[in-house]
Amino acid sequence: MNCPWGEKAFTGYLGEDRETWKAHDATELIKKWKGDFDCLIDVGTGDNFYNQKQLLPENFEKAAKESGNDKGLVVRYQDVSSLVQETKQF
Repeated sequence: MNCPWGEKAFTGYLGEDRETWKAHDATELIKKWKGDFDCLIDVGTGDNFYNQKQLLPENFEKAAKESGNDKGLVVRYQDVSSLVQETKQF
């Protein structure tokens, strides 16, 4: 909800009330989560949405850490050029 694409989507679906948005935003939801939490996030560093700061996985990671919900969280930043090099080794 804290990027232009998110603001547009949440406004279109839920209206202008940003407090209402929090019930549907993963970064906001992880702040309140209680219990086990296993999650894998793969981010392609060449993804235009990532490069334009539309995905913001670092915000989710920070919120998970601050709320103590990062024990089962794995965030992998994938660089396509390194994946291609690894593939050539096989």
